Amino acid sequence: QLQVPGQVQPGNLRIWAGDAGATIAIRPEHRPSLEQMDAEVHLPSYLKYPPAHERVDGGLLTILEGSRVSFSGLATRPLRNAGRLWSGHEPQTLRVKEARFFTDPLEVGPDTELTFSWRDQLGLDTASPWRIRIHGQKDVAPAPELTGLQKDTALLETEVLEFRALARDDYGVREVGLKWQWLGERSETN
Repeated sequence: QLQVPGQVQPGNLRIWAGDAGATIAIRPEHRPSLEQMDAEVHLPSYLKYPPAHERVDGGLLTILEGSRVSFSGLATRPLRNAGRLWSGHEPQTLRVKEARFFTDPLEVGPDTELTFSWRDQLGLDTASPWRIRIHGQKDVAPAPELTGLQKDTALLETEVLEFRALARDDYGVREVGLKWQWLGERSETN
């Protein structure tokens, strides 16, 4: 029995036993790693936004609750298979094409953790599973604001009241409108 230390450079191993010899090619391979992870985010339909594509650089992604997200990962070499584990759900076998793997869309809740693993065509697994935590962010209500208007304002019948209506929202404002109603007393004259 012969033990050879781990090798990082390609080379040949020559073995002799008496007058018999053999040469074995050593081709070290690194475990497949993740080069890039992308997310396609479909925001809730009431926002009327097209799908957004985001690069997932760290292990945390913040997405609006109620959105649907799917992932696409690129490994360092062609894959044999890939899988996803989602807390509280059955493991999912992912679609693989060459060095890419793809997930089905999933609905974003409050907080979710996904774990990805893969095996390349040489039969080598990733060194450790790749984890991503999805933080589901609640949609904050819009904040309307009327500027240039005092709390108590007096004006004559011939005057015009001018003010600006502004609105802010965490996912943008599509349109701003103003509806008013007269609440003051009205005196009847004969």
